Amino acid sequence: VAQPGRPLRIEIEARAQVDDYYLIPAEDNGLLVLFNDRDNGDADIWSVYNYDTQLKQRWEKSLKFKRPFHYLGEAYENDKVHVLFVSLD
Repeated sequence: VAQPGRPLRIEIEARAQVDDYYLIPAEDNGLLVLFNDRDNGDADIWSVYNYDTQLKQRWEKSLKFKRPFHYLGEAYENDKVHVLFVSLD
């Protein structure tokens, strides 16, 4: 999709140690941004942001896992995003 005029830009606050961001296109439902915002201790906290097609934030959620997980991949189908994680244990 071509963007007339200036390109759109978003900024997301994250801890300094966050290395990887995963961008998941969701067609007419915009975009998901996913990253591991590691907790201290044994847990992982994954932050998920949803943006509409104009890159306006719709919502933000945190997913807390009791043990470390690694992002493996995703699939978008029938207006749903499926994210696959794998345990590091």
